[in-house]
Amino acid sequence: MAGVSPEAAEQRRLQEISEIAGLFDLETVRAAMYGPEACTAQEMAYRALRKMAAEGRQSDVENPAAIEAQAVADARAWNQLMADTR
Repeated sequence: MAGVSPEAAEQRRLQEISEIAGLFDLETVRAAMYGPEACTAQEMAYRALRKMAAEGRQSDVENPAAIEAQAVADARAWNQLMADTR
């Protein structure tokens, strides 16, 4: 991005990942944010969906309790990650 400092671009990249992080597993989010192959939110989403497809996972819309339980677990893991990085 022309006229944007590297620091501002990095902050934006991390913010964009944070905005959709709750949709994906913590391992994928952490790798996208801080791993050796750190990437954009778009690339993270693509990688996560490919991973889900390879594992044969799909959204479990028929089981709302499972969705809620996973969302709670993901939120706790995300909050812990944010606490650890401060």
